[in-house]
Amino acid sequence: MNFTKSINSNISRALFSKNILLSALFLLSMSVQGQKMVISEGDTSICVGNQITLNASLSIGSFVYFYSANGKAYFLDTISRSWSGAKAAAASYGMKLWMIKQSSEGSAVWNTIPSKFKATNSFFWIGLYQDPAIELAGGAFTDGWKWVDGTPLNPALTNWAGNINEPNNQFQTITPANFGSMGFNGTQSLWSDMPDTPPASYFGYAIAEMPIASAPTFV
Repeated sequence: MNFTKSINSNISRALFSKNILLSALFLLSMSVQGQKMVISEGDTSICVGNQITLNASLSIGSFVYFYSANGKAYFLDTISRSWSGAKAAAASYGMKLWMIKQSSEGSAVWNTIPSKFKATNSFFWIGLYQDPAIELAGGAFTDGWKWVDGTPLNPALTNWAGNINEPNNQFQTITPANFGSMGFNGTQSLWSDMPDTPPASYFGYAIAEMPIASAPTFV
């Protein structure tokens, strides 16, 4: 089989230039007797005369990069976790759960989340939580919400799902619903409050952020 150098090695250098836990998976489906060929770092050749399909996944651990704007790089965790588990996983890779501090940011990022994760009974964790002491002291469901960096939620920049009266402590009988999510039951980019560990029939995928200046060179 004849080969030719037809993939620029700069791709490889750019993807693997940072010494971090970074995986870049290239799967090429080739129409050669149903075989598949995996291109790894440093590979520069493909089979001549055959059609290929390239699927690239740029990720740090289980967090897949999908968008950048507002000085941030955005990542989606492909593993369903509790809110506290998602927060810890993001922190282990130098990220924070997504903090939405601009009115236009929520819908812009929502529109770029891969559609396969927007399934029935799935939702997305964001970096919003309610101080449980506020609720225990008799505060309203809407009181005491903060971003994970400690910044209080600006009441003028909330995006709660009003059609289902969020935040509503829907799962309060299970455990306090003190954690912010997006997209619950088809609410699109609107927010809902959820318990740290939702019922087993629900799947929570974290959206995390990091400053672009700190992100890997593929961003």
